[in-house]
Amino acid sequence: MTPLLQPTRYSPAAGGAPSGTRRYPDSGRFVWHDLMTTDVRRAVDYYGAFLGWTTEVVEVGPMGSYTMVRVGDTAIGGMVQLDPAQGIASHWLSYLAVDDVDAACALAPEAGGQVAYPPTDLPEVGRFAVLEDASGALWSPLRMLEPAPAPAWPIPTGHFCWEELVTPNVLSATAFYADVVGWGVRGRELAQAEPDWLWTNGGGHAGASMMAMPAAADAQPFWLPYVLVDDVRLAAASVARLGGTVVRPPDDVPEVGTFTVTRDPMGAPLALICLADGE
Repeated sequence: MTPLLQPTRYSPAAGGAPSGTRRYPDSGRFVWHDLMTTDVRRAVDYYGAFLGWTTEVVEVGPMGSYTMVRVGDTAIGGMVQLDPAQGIASHWLSYLAVDDVDAACALAPEAGGQVAYPPTDLPEVGRFAVLEDASGALWSPLRMLEPAPAPAWPIPTGHFCWEELVTPNVLSATAFYADVVGWGVRGRELAQAEPDWLWTNGGGHAGASMMAMPAAADAQPFWLPYVLVDDVRLAAASVARLGGTVVRPPDDVPEVGTFTVTRDPMGAPLALICLADGE
């Protein structure tokens, strides 16, 4: 099986837990994704058409309504309406489980980041915040009241399966996530592709990756989620037909599979991947 995509559980110093301990079983694992978008209605139609996602509007108390995203009976994320007048670009927000949200928020400024949204309780869900890392990439530490279900293996089609940090400064990112989440990092070379880095826990298990943003790129650093599909080339063709954009054409990664990077009609980046035969 492809080691890069196997579901792993971590025992880092995530969010202030003592090194080598784990109070919360999901610590260090990405467990949820929200599409922050300028047009929820169009996003519902777009992602439903080519990924088969279904949605349901639910009420979340004082925070108003929320569009839940499902694959079959499994909830995998949601969609949140942005106010276009605020000038915030559409993007995916990845939620990383931590032992202590408040501790993560206290550590972030010391590591060169900042708190973009303070620790907040979500009724019947848990506690979350939004942080910027040292280069400005957004992510959300989350402590759920009940641990998320263990990731299925093999990963079902249509589910999120990987995360990659795209950043101009891999050194500051390495230091930031070591201090705030307790991750280590090791480099790797991929044939016919750019070198990248794997985030690891103390046991050396990989759970995410990092890629250096080209120096000439005019973009905000970001976490890029990957969704598993059956056929990347077919999915990429659907993206263009449905009003999205293929940013990086389908490309084969030896011993891993084929991937592409896209933007939806509102501009949010999302990667798609299918695994190599037999993986």
